[in-house]
Amino acid sequence: MSLFAKLMGIPVQPRFSETGHCHDLGHGNWKGAPGAVFLGDYWDLNYRSGSRLYYSHQLDPDFRQQNPDVKFVGITVLPEDYTLISRLLVKKAWPDKWTSEEYNKWVGPDYPVYSCNNIAESDIICNDLVADLLETLITPWFEKNKDVHYDYTINFRTIMGQDNLLLDQCVSAIVSRPVTVESNKLVREYQQLNRQLYFNV
Repeated sequence: MSLFAKLMGIPVQPRFSETGHCHDLGHGNWKGAPGAVFLGDYWDLNYRSGSRLYYSHQLDPDFRQQNPDVKFVGITVLPEDYTLISRLLVKKAWPDKWTSEEYNKWVGPDYPVYSCNNIAESDIICNDLVADLLETLITPWFEKNKDVHYDYTINFRTIMGQDNLLLDQCVSAIVSRPVTVESNKLVREYQQLNRQLYFNV
């Protein structure tokens, strides 16, 4: 989303978390960004007609029917990467939502006492979350959406810098805008941080 916005000239100020994500998660990175909309799980929740960039994990088919000019870009993932996707979800996003209430939903007999750092510090908790979300969220989501037609696709491994394609050039080709120094820097910093955190590089 941040890379598309950069190349499309939409003024956003992406920030990387210590865990390597660039998501908003309610912290305001995207609030008021002209022309860019995070739709959440229901497309009409924050929908603004005429926006140039939409981002969503779930879309009702009505969105496509009612917005026929919107081009769809999908992230493709191989089944052998599902476990890694689940681990990245837990390691990147869950520290921001890990509260004592969330802990109490998951707590098992071998869990350490609650700490806001449980996910980083406890392999037991982290592995439980990864296994559960792989089965209940990640695999079902990809299976449900495997036949969705996209106008363009980008491979997960390209996003993470794990193949021989250049992410900014892939996005540049989709939006028909040249790669910039700023967009190239954004990709390099994101991929380098994630390689250090998750790919033992």
